[in-house]
Amino acid sequence: IQINNQTILFSIGDYRSRTLPQNDKSIFGKIIEINFFTKKFSVFSKGHRNPQGLVYVGSKNKIVSTEHGPYGGDEVNVIEKGNNYGWPISSYGRHYDNTFKKEAPLYKSHKKYGFIEPVFHWSKVSSVGISQIEHLGEDNDGNDIFLVGSMRAKKLFLFSMNKNYSKASLIKTIIIKERVRDIIYDKDSESILLSLENTPKLSVLKLDPPEYF
Repeated sequence: IQINNQTILFSIGDYRSRTLPQNDKSIFGKIIEINFFTKKFSVFSKGHRNPQGLVYVGSKNKIVSTEHGPYGGDEVNVIEKGNNYGWPISSYGRHYDNTFKKEAPLYKSHKKYGFIEPVFHWSKVSSVGISQIEHLGEDNDGNDIFLVGSMRAKKLFLFSMNKNYSKASLIKTIIIKERVRDIIYDKDSESILLSLENTPKLSVLKLDPPEYF
């Protein structure tokens, strides 16, 4: 994503190399900051498993990410420069083989171990297969509204983010019945453009009326 006229943020997963997200000499499991003009990059945040979606809310100067957990534990995070989001020390998911791994203990707290807690996470279901996130605008109370896609769950999730971006609340679940790979919000037409994988096809979802505004 582009956050100003000279900087973009780019997310990099851990590629199943669990020790690398906490290794400052590696760019794996990081969100990196790239300068358009110098082509130089630096680590913006670390401790990520696989950030699938990024969105920048310019009016609030906030960055929100969706991130794949292991089995369960998919997250919505507010990203700030220099922060550590805990993977693979902390996660609300579990390993696929349901065993304890010393190098990736997946403790059920982030804050206790010095990491940033997600503003929302799925822990009581298997992985939803989180994908893109889009900012739709503000509601009448000044809360920001986001739409999140999923691949495994084949759904869209509508979220409300409170004013200080400390908590996200699930408003509504929309069943799509196809893997949602990507989302684009067209504000002028109040339409959601969906890239769907199973068919495959491109679809348009109309927000009519946008009842949360």
